[in-house]
Amino acid sequence: TNQFVIFMQKASVKSIEKEFVFTNKYNENQVLNWKDQYSKQIYLASKAAGDAIAISKKHALILAAMYQFGISKEVVIEHVYRFICEDMKKENNIFRFSVDQNIKELISIDYEEVSTNVLGNLSWLGIVSPR
Repeated sequence: TNQFVIFMQKASVKSIEKEFVFTNKYNENQVLNWKDQYSKQIYLASKAAGDAIAISKKHALILAAMYQFGISKEVVIEHVYRFICEDMKKENNIFRFSVDQNIKELISIDYEEVSTNVLGNLSWLGIVSPR
Protein backbone atom coordinates (compact mmCIF):
# COMPACT_ATOMS: atom_id res chain seq x y z
CA THR A 1 0.00 0.00 0.00
CA ASN A 2 3.07 2.28 0.00
CA GLN A 3 2.26 3.47 3.52
CA PHE A 4 5.84 2.95 4.64
CA VAL A 5 7.05 5.29 1.91
CA ILE A 6 5.10 8.14 3.55
CA PHE A 7 6.72 7.51 6.93
CA MET A 8 10.17 7.33 5.37
CA GLN A 9 9.61 10.60 3.51
CA LYS A 10 8.47 12.52 6.58
CA ALA A 11 11.95 12.48 8.06
CA SER A 12 13.58 13.80 4.90
CA VAL A 13 11.04 16.41 3.73
CA LYS A 14 12.23 20.01 3.89
CA SER A 15 9.73 22.52 5.22
CA ILE A 16 8.18 24.90 2.74
CA GLU A 17 8.78 28.43 3.93
CA LYS A 18 8.57 30.72 0.90
CA GLU A 19 7.75 28.99 -2.37
CA PHE A 20 6.88 25.53 -3.61
CA VAL A 21 6.42 23.66 -6.87
CA PHE A 22 4.13 20.81 -7.80
CA THR A 23 5.95 17.58 -8.48
CA ASN A 24 3.85 16.88 -11.56
CA LYS A 25 1.85 18.84 -14.11
CA TYR A 26 -1.42 17.03 -13.35
CA ASN A 27 -1.53 18.28 -9.75
CA GLU A 28 -0.50 21.78 -10.82
CA ASN A 29 -3.34 21.88 -13.36
CA GLN A 30 -5.84 20.56 -10.81
CA VAL A 31 -5.01 23.33 -8.32
CA LEU A 32 -4.61 26.20 -10.79
CA ASN A 33 -7.85 25.22 -12.55
CA TRP A 34 -9.75 24.40 -9.36
CA LYS A 35 -12.83 26.37 -10.42
CA ASP A 36 -13.31 24.21 -13.53
CA GLN A 37 -13.60 20.98 -11.53
CA TYR A 38 -17.09 19.51 -11.31
CA SER A 39 -16.91 18.00 -7.84
CA LYS A 40 -16.82 19.92 -4.57
CA GLN A 41 -13.26 18.75 -4.00
CA ILE A 42 -10.02 18.72 -5.93
CA TYR A 43 -8.22 15.40 -6.27
CA LEU A 44 -4.43 15.34 -6.34
CA ALA A 45 -2.37 12.30 -7.30
CA SER A 46 0.18 10.92 -4.84
CA LYS A 47 2.55 8.09 -5.70
CA ALA A 48 3.56 7.88 -2.04
CA ALA A 49 -0.03 7.28 -0.91
CA GLY A 50 -0.84 5.21 -3.97
CA ASP A 51 -4.12 7.06 -4.33
CA ALA A 52 -5.73 10.43 -4.89
CA ILE A 53 -5.82 12.99 -2.08
CA ALA A 54 -8.85 15.28 -1.80
CA ILE A 55 -8.70 18.96 -0.82
CA SER A 56 -11.52 21.49 -0.76
CA LYS A 57 -11.93 24.06 -3.51
CA LYS A 58 -11.33 26.83 -0.98
CA HIS A 59 -8.01 25.26 0.00
CA ALA A 60 -7.19 24.86 -3.70
CA LEU A 61 -7.83 28.60 -4.23
CA ILE A 62 -5.48 29.42 -1.36
CA LEU A 63 -2.86 26.96 -2.66
CA ALA A 64 -3.12 28.48 -6.15
CA ALA A 65 -2.52 31.95 -4.68
CA MET A 66 0.44 30.65 -2.64
CA TYR A 67 1.88 29.00 -5.74
CA GLN A 68 1.51 32.12 -7.87
CA PHE A 69 2.43 34.84 -5.36
CA GLY A 70 4.51 33.09 -2.69
CA ILE A 71 3.45 32.12 0.81
CA SER A 72 3.24 35.69 2.15
CA LYS A 73 0.09 35.71 4.29
CA GLU A 74 -0.98 39.27 3.48
CA VAL A 75 -0.57 38.87 -0.28
CA VAL A 76 -2.42 35.54 -0.39
CA ILE A 77 -5.29 36.72 1.79
CA GLU A 78 -5.72 39.90 -0.26
CA HIS A 79 -5.77 37.93 -3.54
CA VAL A 80 -8.31 35.41 -2.21
CA TYR A 81 -10.41 38.20 -0.69
CA ARG A 82 -10.57 40.08 -4.01
CA PHE A 83 -11.53 36.88 -5.83
CA ILE A 84 -14.34 36.16 -3.34
CA CYS A 85 -15.65 39.73 -3.47
CA GLU A 86 -15.71 39.70 -7.28
CA ASP A 87 -17.40 36.30 -7.20
CA MET A 88 -20.06 37.64 -4.82
CA LYS A 89 -20.66 40.65 -7.07
CA LYS A 90 -21.31 38.27 -9.97
CA GLU A 91 -23.81 36.53 -7.69
CA ASN A 92 -21.99 33.21 -7.96
CA ASN A 93 -20.84 33.10 -4.33
CA ILE A 94 -19.05 29.78 -4.73
CA PHE A 95 -18.11 29.56 -1.05
CA ARG A 96 -21.46 30.79 0.32
CA PHE A 97 -20.14 33.80 2.24
CA SER A 98 -22.55 36.48 3.39
CA VAL A 99 -21.85 40.21 3.43
CA ASP A 100 -22.29 40.14 7.23
CA GLN A 101 -19.30 37.87 7.73
CA ASN A 102 -15.75 39.04 8.31
CA ILE A 103 -14.50 37.40 5.12
CA LYS A 104 -10.84 38.33 5.60
CA GLU A 105 -10.84 36.75 9.05
CA LEU A 106 -12.36 33.55 7.67
CA ILE A 107 -9.81 33.49 4.85
CA SER A 108 -7.06 34.02 7.43
CA ILE A 109 -8.24 30.94 9.34
CA ASP A 110 -8.23 28.89 6.14
CA TYR A 111 -4.80 30.28 5.23
CA GLU A 112 -3.42 29.09 8.58
CA GLU A 113 -4.90 25.63 8.00
CA VAL A 114 -3.38 25.42 4.52
CA SER A 115 0.04 26.78 5.50
CA THR A 116 0.43 24.67 8.64
CA ASN A 117 -1.33 21.41 7.79
CA VAL A 118 -2.35 21.00 4.17
CA LEU A 119 0.91 22.17 2.61
CA GLY A 120 2.96 20.02 4.98
CA ASN A 121 0.84 16.96 4.23
CA LEU A 122 1.08 17.57 0.49
CA SER A 123 4.84 17.83 0.87
CA TRP A 124 5.02 14.55 2.80
CA LEU A 125 2.91 12.88 0.14
CA GLY A 126 5.23 14.09 -2.62
CA ILE A 127 2.63 16.36 -4.26
CA VAL A 128 4.61 19.57 -3.66
CA SER A 129 8.23 20.31 -2.84
CA PRO A 130 10.19 23.44 -1.85
CA ARG A 131 11.37 25.57 -4.76
